[in-house]
Order: sequence, then structure tokens, then C-alpha cells
Amino acid sequence: MSKELTQKILTFWFKDLKNIPSISQSWFASNKEFDDQIASLFKQDLLSFSKPDASNSLQAYTKPLDILAIIILLDQFPRNIYRNTAKAFSFDSLALQLAQKAVNLKSDKDLPTPFHKMFMYLPFEHSEDIEMQNIAVDLFTKLGLEQENGEFKTFFNVCLDHAIQHRKVIEKFGRFPHRNAYLGRVSTKEELEFLNDENKPQWNLPTPFHKMFMYLPFEHSEDIEMQNIAVDLFTKLGLEQENGEFKTFFNVCLDHAIQHRKVIEKFGRFPHRNGYLGRVSTKEELEFLNDENKPPWSK
Repeated sequence: MSKELTQKILTFWFKDLKNIPSISQSWFASNKEFDDQIASLFKQDLLSFSKPDASNSLQAYTKPLDILAIIILLDQFPRNIYRNTAKAFSFDSLALQLAQKAVNLKSDKDLPTPFHKMFMYLPFEHSEDIEMQNIAVDLFTKLGLEQENGEFKTFFNVCLDHAIQHRKVIEKFGRFPHRNAYLGRVSTKEELEFLNDENKPQWNLPTPFHKMFMYLPFEHSEDIEMQNIAVDLFTKLGLEQENGEFKTFFNVCLDHAIQHRKVIEKFGRFPHRNGYLGRVSTKEELEFLNDENKPPWSK
């Protein structure tokens, strides 16, 4: 495996990291077009790790970002390429082996963002070994504590909650019952009751943060109808929250959506984009842009 491959993986996976709404949709939403794109670009590279000596080839990766790239190849890409099949989990043991190596070497400390760390830690959460689950909870606990940005802290606290949910399932069943059908395993009576329980963890469904990123393209539109949809979606999202901290956070999101709509209602476009898009600002737009009380996002 070449340096070109690891760079290709990282560029593809984190290519739009400054635009979290867009990139998180790709990471977390089921999208056949995105799955097919990953298969086209990386399936052959992934299959090279299906050889008997694949474990030995992992030793070649020593730099933190190179290790992360191969973890993403082995842990994330199979879930896209082989979605809803047994093969989706077939590279998990290799991904975990590399993640263990990375954490033991403290390679995660040298990664550039908490999102990079998150993907280095996920193989522990995907394991059906309780000790690996304990490590996952510990890692995500620390990741949340490291965040000073309030939005990031809330996001990674949700990640911690998911890790805790995964551990609870392994503590109870010793495996993930939702994988049984794909892996040809016979579910026990207790597992069937769990799978039929409407209150079971729904890891394949979006969290409110995933929903937020799915809704933001409406808010970013310069079409008033799309703005109306954004306000409606964020209103509902706020009403869905029972956690007080989350409710406060998403009420702020709603306020932002309302501010965006007001600007589109008044100008029909976002004046702060004019300079970037080569548009000439009107007198009224210039007054808005020079107003110290304008919304922070429009600066």
C-alpha cells in the first residue's frame, strides 16, 4: 500500500471538513450513490486486505494519519461497499488490530481534529468483545472532555452515549443481535424480544445532530420556500428534544434558521455572498453588511 493511497483515503473522507453539514451527511446517511463511489474508488484496495497475510501488512503503517487512513478503509468503507451484508463486518478484526496499535502508541494524540480521532476509535465500538467496548467508552469519554467548543462537546457527548449503548448490548447478549441475520446466527428468544422492542437503540437512524446537518442545506438556500422548510424542520427538531441541553442547543439552531429566512425575505439573497460570487450589492445590502448588529454568520 502506497502513501498515495492513504492520502487519497484521507482526502476523500475529510475533503470538506470545513463544511460539516455536507460531510456528515456523507458519513452518516445511507446513500447508494456515495456507497457506489466508495466501491469504485477503493474496493480493490480493500480486497487486497482479504489475503491470508493481511495482518502482517498492517505493520507497515506507523504514522498516525497513515494508520487512520487504513482504519477508515477497513472499518468504514466495508459498511458502505457491503451495506446490509455479512461482508460489512468482515474486515472489523483487522481494523481493530490497527486501532489497538494506534491507541497503544498514542497516535490519536497527533491527529488534527476530534473527528479524525472519532474514526480511529470506532473499531472498538464495533467490536463484540466487552473489553473493547470498555475501551471505546473510555476513549469517547476523554474525547468529550477535551472539547472546549460547546457544539463539539455536545456532539461528542452524543458519540459517548452511543458507545455506552453499544456496551450495554454486548454486556447483555455478548454480541450485536442486529447482525445475526446477516451472519447466519440464530437469535435467542431474548434477542428476538430486543430486536422487536421499539425502544432499542437505533444506531442506523439519525441522531438530532445528524438531522441538523441534513436540514442545513435548506437553510443555506436563497429560495424562500426552502427557507420556510428549514424553519419548519428546526422547529420540529427543537420540539423533539427532551434533554434540556439539547433543547437549548436546537432552539439556537431554530433562531439561526429564522434569521436566515428574514434575510432572504428582505433581499432575496444573502448579501454576504455577493463579494465571493461577483454580485453587485445594492445600497440596502451595503447598509446591512455595514450594520454591526447583523447576524454573526453573515459577516
